Amino acid sequence: MARKDVDTLLGYLGHPGRYQIMVFFLLMWQYFPMCFNCLAMIMLAGKPLGAHCASPRTVSVYDPLRNSTEVVFSCDPGLDFRPNDSIAKCSKYGVVRRNWTAAGDGSYSNRPPETCLSCHELEYEFDYPSETTIISEFNLICEDYWQVGLATTLNFLGMLVGGPLFGFASDKYGRKPALLAASGFTFLVGFGVTFAPNYTTFLIFRFLIGLGIQGASLCAFTLMVETFPKQYREFAGVGAQLFWAGGVILLGGFGYVLPNWRHLQLLISLSVVVSLAYVCFVKESLRWLYINQRFNEAADVTHYMLHFNRKKHTKKIADCADYLALWYQKEHEDEEKSANSFVNLFTSPQLRRRVLGMSYIWFTASIWYYAISFAITDFIGSKYINLAVAGVIDFLITVACMYIVKRFGCRLPMFYCLVMGGVLAIVAGCLPATNLGFKIARTVLGQLSRGMAHAVFNMMFPYASDLLPTAVRANGLGLCSAALRFGGVLAPQLDLLGTYVSKEVPFVVCGLMGLLAALVTFVLPETRGVPLPETVDDLHTQSKRRSHAALEMR
Repeated sequence: MARKDVDTLLGYLGHPGRYQIMVFFLLMWQYFPMCFNCLAMIMLAGKPLGAHCASPRTVSVYDPLRNSTEVVFSCDPGLDFRPNDSIAKCSKYGVVRRNWTAAGDGSYSNRPPETCLSCHELEYEFDYPSETTIISEFNLICEDYWQVGLATTLNFLGMLVGGPLFGFASDKYGRKPALLAASGFTFLVGFGVTFAPNYTTFLIFRFLIGLGIQGASLCAFTLMVETFPKQYREFAGVGAQLFWAGGVILLGGFGYVLPNWRHLQLLISLSVVVSLAYVCFVKESLRWLYINQRFNEAADVTHYMLHFNRKKHTKKIADCADYLALWYQKEHEDEEKSANSFVNLFTSPQLRRRVLGMSYIWFTASIWYYAISFAITDFIGSKYINLAVAGVIDFLITVACMYIVKRFGCRLPMFYCLVMGGVLAIVAGCLPATNLGFKIARTVLGQLSRGMAHAVFNMMFPYASDLLPTAVRANGLGLCSAALRFGGVLAPQLDLLGTYVSKEVPFVVCGLMGLLAALVTFVLPETRGVPLPETVDDLHTQSKRRSHAALEMR
């Protein structure tokens, strides 16, 4: 019996049983605050409509030469959020004063006009005061508008740091303690975001909340998949995306009901409280307990699962548990871990090609999905309805992926999604926003392209797991996750580039990156029906077999 037969024990305990189903629904609740956090800036930093200067736009100056009053004003370029959701360059008004002075001969001359007032010197007000965002509260307009994307970038930087940090804690101290620590940290930091007195404080807490929420979702997902037997693990992993889609739908509704960004952030923070309550019903991962040789605790968890699933403690369960305890007491584990280190990801040409190829696909899916998500406020119609529709599309696509992955595997469907999504994004970007018909077409095509990126998200997780050998799978997935979060870091900057240059830029860039990612799938092998490699040597053996089979076909 090999080490992977922890799955055999899990199969005896429930196939799956009531306990596994309960764990799935409880732990995947974590996807709600995760989704809320990642997409919150669509609401928290939504473009407020009708921004205009609150100070007088005109000034009356008496002209002693003409014995009349002259009205003088000027206009400098600035950002104006119009009611039709367009951003125009015009509306930053600065007053020009002519100071008339008497000359020596009794005539009058005027000095050159003074410099126009800047955004910092002018006070702006918004036509919809009930919709309060960080833009309207912290006056992030004109030359300060670029700082809006900085909040999202720092949030994803926090997630980039939080993944490895809490991943290490999860491996060292256990999945459940790390989950509790990350959830508690996220809950506390969420209040810091809610009551931030200024934008600098807001940025700091957005970074910290990204760190915590990434750790909580990572620990919850790991604990969930390790509770299922291997034949249901892929299905459960894809099914978890249903909770993400539900979170997108709920965020659209919450944003409409709570137009004040502080109230919405408070609700997002409170959603984490549920995870602190339900974790007491979830036990530690059996796999982690056996790996760390905590056999007494593993026996307690086994009895708990049997009781919850209403199963009896049979002899085959006892024999399997005893065998696993003996197996994990072997002394060669340290040698095996050192032999399969992070360096091995790049020493093998086959493995290096797989890791780098999947890292690019993960990076592309991330920047594509989030860039178009943040552009939802530029779509025609209500941003609340658009976000809810996006969630419905994500939900339907996830349901379809659960069947497609089971029936056709991951590689070929992922290729088609990348191609279709890339073409849709490029076409949406090339449509001129000159009339209502083109605007509607761009909105529809943009939503569908975003849906294809979500489909890639659903398939790239199980596909990457099948590509990588068990010995280096955790390190490989960690590298892919870093690429994923780096894409999230750049996504708001790409959206900001579209604001200042052209709205077509994010769509075209994402489409081209998607088509390139589709080409990358050709250098990756098919994994459907292929045994999972356990070591790097197994990977080399499989590659040689494929080469020999290809030569024989020729």
